[in-house]
Amino acid sequence: METVSFLLATCDEPYISALKNDLGRVTSKWESLFPHVKQYQYAGQMLRMKRDFLKSLNNLQTWLRSAEVLLDSSLPESVDAARIYNEDLQVRIHCFSQLI
Repeated sequence: METVSFLLATCDEPYISALKNDLGRVTSKWESLFPHVKQYQYAGQMLRMKRDFLKSLNNLQTWLRSAEVLLDSSLPESVDAARIYNEDLQVRIHCFSQLI
């Protein structure tokens, strides 16, 4: 629209009437087409949201599997093993806070 307005202001008269006619035809076609395609207006946004949701779901499932492995492991029997176990738990907690 802006381009046509610029061309109308800078072109010679024979081109101006042709541009006006072309703009009128394009506008008319768009107005008749839009009611049929407006339902797809947000399709791209919906696809991005779906992709982001699936990625987040996959991240959560990965975190859950990793946390289950850690929690299902045998309890630490030494102070060093307990420290490492605690560090692993803290890492899982930090990762979870990044997911939400």
